[in-house]
Amino acid sequence: MDQIFESHFGGNQNSNGGEADGYCPKCRADTSHIILESYGEEMRRVQCAVCGDVHAYKKPRGTDDDAEPVTVSRRRALKKLGWRQGVEAYDRGRAIRYSPKARLEIHQLVVHPSFGVGFVSEVLGDNKAELTFRDDVVRVLVHERGTTGDDLDGEAIELGELASLLKLELGPSPEELAAEREKRQAAEAAEKKRADEERKAKIEAERAAVEAKREAERQAREAERERKRQEREDAKRAKEAERERERLEKETAREAARIAREAERQHKQHQREQQAAERQLEQDRKRDEREAERVRKLEERARAKIERQEHIDAERDGRLQAKEIERKNREAERERERELKQQERASEQDRKERARDELKTQKEEEREKLQRERDRDKATKLKEQEKAKKERERERAKASRLKEQEKAKKDHEREKAQKELVKAKAKADAAKAKAKTDAARAKTKANAARTKAKAKADAAKAKVKADAAKAKPKPKAKPRTRVGSRVKPTVKKSAKKPSKPSAAKAAASASDKADAGRPKRKTKTKDPRSNVAATGKSTAKGQTKSTAKGQTKSAAKNRPKSPSKGKGKGKGKGKGKDKGKTPAVKKKTGKSGPNR
Repeated sequence: MDQIFESHFGGNQNSNGGEADGYCPKCRADTSHIILESYGEEMRRVQCAVCGDVHAYKKPRGTDDDAEPVTVSRRRALKKLGWRQGVEAYDRGRAIRYSPKARLEIHQLVVHPSFGVGFVSEVLGDNKAELTFRDDVVRVLVHERGTTGDDLDGEAIELGELASLLKLELGPSPEELAAEREKRQAAEAAEKKRADEERKAKIEAERAAVEAKREAERQAREAERERKRQEREDAKRAKEAERERERLEKETAREAARIAREAERQHKQHQREQQAAERQLEQDRKRDEREAERVRKLEERARAKIERQEHIDAERDGRLQAKEIERKNREAERERERELKQQERASEQDRKERARDELKTQKEEEREKLQRERDRDKATKLKEQEKAKKERERERAKASRLKEQEKAKKDHEREKAQKELVKAKAKADAAKAKAKTDAARAKTKANAARTKAKAKADAAKAKVKADAAKAKPKPKAKPRTRVGSRVKPTVKKSAKKPSKPSAAKAAASASDKADAGRPKRKTKTKDPRSNVAATGKSTAKGQTKSTAKGQTKSAAKNRPKSPSKGKGKGKGKGKGKDKGKTPAVKKKTGKSGPNR
């Protein structure tokens, strides 16, 4: 309805999205087209509304200018009604909606989506028909292109819809014309009144024209400034849109690469699963073969057993049958004697019957001979058909074998490439493993050399310390004094500053470590401050546990024996429990004394 209204009441048919008639090379007929691209009044690209094909616009071939010329005598003989007389005279109950698939008949009303309501004025050849539309416009359109009965019958138009369409096409009724005339008279009176008012307002308009002109100039300047500002904003937005587009393109490319990697990974996974399935099938096939072989052997053993039993039964049955045959022979002898007598009586009768049978047999043989000839011809035809069929089957089998050979060749090439890839990978892995082994071997050699050098250095240090310990004088027993409940050793001032501090401290540290490494034994009395100093210096030098153990062994051999091995004589709570302990240890535990 909207298309018909636009086509008759000022619709823009040449704008993009509108409709126009043209020749469709795919339908090979004049059909309605949708305008996709145009330049001014010229249509460039269109789309067929029937088949959807997009092509360059081509003018209709069924117009009056392109139609086949008709002679004057024939045109005079053709008496055709005009459009108005035709739509009023012809049957409206047969009206259908136009479609290239529907069959059109002479004097049938047709509703076209672009041309409106018309009727078939003439049915032409090549599935074409001449239709007359409003203002006696003649169009040649295709029809009867459908393949089914529904397509050929077309879509029927209801009478109500057809009446509304004809109302738009035919125009207003006499009552509507009278109303329109009254409206026009009222409009003329209003127009006169408006002209009087315009004359009165003309002077006022001239006065306001100057002010309006100045205002227009000011608005033009404002509009120019606004336009320039808008252009700057548009350029800025265009740059932002370009940056956003580039960002989206990069994101799309990354996403496409990710999807491709995922597809490749899934493809490889599928190949691995397929190979595993093939291996499983091969294992199942071998297992089935073994099972079939086992069943076959069992069946052979059972069959041999049954054959042996049958042989035994056959021998027994043979003996019984021999006895039975002997008995039957005796009976047969007696029966033959009786039959000879009967044969003599029946021989005459048999000769007569044989003569009749020979005549009958001769006739049967003639009929059978004719039947055999017919069967032979039929068999010959069947053999020829069978031979042709086998020839076709051989051709198909040959083509199938060629395809299978090609496929096997491709599979062999693929497997060869995979094997080469596996070999290259194994070779690379072997090279990596060899490089790793060589690095580990070099590292082990370096560690062994480092350990050996360190052991030599430790041995040299131990020897120096042992020599220093030999040169140290024997320590004297130090008297002890009791302070409260603790025994406080008396330390001479000369012990703080030995003549050789480095050698004395090294020997003291070695002796302390040797005592720590031994099982529980009584310690010797000596200055705790010298012990702490020697221990601190040895720790500062960063000696390891293994080195200290080696040093203690060498120092223990050369260490002088302590003259005092007495037990502690303290009083109070600690009496009897301080046996063999130094005062420094007792002070650390803090088990006795007034300052606890």
